[in-house]
Amino acid sequence: MKKNPCCLASLRAFTLIELSIVLVIIGLLVGAIASFRSYSTNARISTMMNEGKVLISAFNQFQTRYGAPPGDMSTASGSWTGAGNGDGNGVIRAGAVQLPLERYYAFQHLALAGFIQGTYTGAVNGSGGATIGLNVVGSSVEKSAFLFDHPDAADGFVSGDSLYFDGVYGNILRIAGLNDNSNAIPAVGFLTPKQAYQLDDKFDDGQPGTGNVMTPKSSALANCATTDVTTTAAYSTGNDSKNCYLFLRMQ
Repeated sequence: MKKNPCCLASLRAFTLIELSIVLVIIGLLVGAIASFRSYSTNARISTMMNEGKVLISAFNQFQTRYGAPPGDMSTASGSWTGAGNGDGNGVIRAGAVQLPLERYYAFQHLALAGFIQGTYTGAVNGSGGATIGLNVVGSSVEKSAFLFDHPDAADGFVSGDSLYFDGVYGNILRIAGLNDNSNAIPAVGFLTPKQAYQLDDKFDDGQPGTGNVMTPKSSALANCATTDVTTTAAYSTGNDSKNCYLFLRMQ
């Protein structure tokens, strides 16, 4: 039976050159997708920091207008129906047993005064938890949120705390991951140490224990900072896991 040369031609295999070209094209596509994802992630992280700066600005403007920080204002219910009242001591009393709600009142007060958009309950979700859009503001990075806070140390001086590096603190803005269906405040690592370092280096001094951009101690958040010693701590940039979250000092 005579073979059809036309059909044989149509069944010929790829040459090595053609296969090489295909592999190069696939490699370029994979690289482009990875680059896009990296660019997209970095863009969201940078946007998150700018969102934090906007919240800090709103916090300071509120304090200038009303003579008290949002959340701490003791006469808020006289200005807005349904607003929660803080204790008026000038700081967000995050750990105080008598007023654990001030960090949630902060977003409620800012929204009621028109400094941020949205409606916030000022109430605890469950047994102390936060829910994005309900009592805290979410960031551009998925499953992360902002929370106004304070170490609750006398005169703001922290020494030997389990979470904060030694130093003097006023009110702070926490940026941290938030687990789904959690009864906790935002306290989950959501940045790699390298990402946290890059943000710190861009916006501050590049050190996790000093300046205005900080992380928790290494003993509180393993594999983010290298040590608990304020002056020698560095970011564990060799670790690629999402072990870091941030504190932004405001005062």
